[in-house]
Amino acid sequence: MTRPINLTKILGRYKKGWVALTGDSRRFIAAGSSLSQVLEVAKSKGVADPTVFKPAPVKNLFVG
Repeated sequence: MTRPINLTKILGRYKKGWVALTGDSRRFIAAGSSLSQVLEVAKSKGVADPTVFKPAPVKNLFVG
């Protein structure tokens, strides 16, 4: 069974825009105001298939 990933520390400072993480959601890649901007930065960092989403204003965020 996969362990949940606590994203609170990784994403705590991002309240709006878009955020990209590695495909396994364990490492931050980029943040920006547009989806295309975040995807471009992820691609330039060698991450072809990032996990991308809009942050939600929550106190605790887990994936898994």
